[in-house]
Amino acid sequence: SLRTNQRFILSGTPIQNNLIELWSLMDFCYPGRLGSLPVFKTEVAQPISAGGYVHANSLVVQTAYKCACILKDLVSPYLLRRLKVDVAANLPKK
Repeated sequence: SLRTNQRFILSGTPIQNNLIELWSLMDFCYPGRLGSLPVFKTEVAQPISAGGYVHANSLVVQTAYKCACILKDLVSPYLLRRLKVDVAANLPKK
């Protein structure tokens, strides 16, 4: 319901946390970019999760990899990812 020209999010680790959180963040910034949540869960999140299981067969792992690559291509242009090593010089001591 926010009508804005631009939206920004500052988040700690959206990619490492879980795919549904990533979808939520992306949908706030770019509504519809990753489709609806039910479709995203079925076509992206579930296949990627299934491919991470120890007993996943090669077809499931390949499908997960393809889904992950497509997802990366969809979100990469909209993420600025900075690693701790990139900003460590500017961080105060603990």
